[in-house]
Amino acid sequence: MQVEAAKETETEAAKEEAAAAPEEAEAADAINPDAVEKMKVSELREALAARGLESTGLKKDLVERLQKALGA
Repeated sequence: MQVEAAKETETEAAKEEAAAAPEEAEAADAINPDAVEKMKVSELREALAARGLESTGLKKDLVERLQKALGA
């Protein structure tokens, strides 16, 4: 009985994560290209990773890569 309850909880958690994924992708696309230069390196890395882009390098490289991805 406890095993079934644990499986249900895991399944519900997986569904919630899957449902949240599109929202995170939409939020990642909502970046203002003008604000990219003001972002922290950790934020730049997160935004690049969310787009499947390389997220290593110096801040200037990350900014350039993200701006290019945003079409700025």
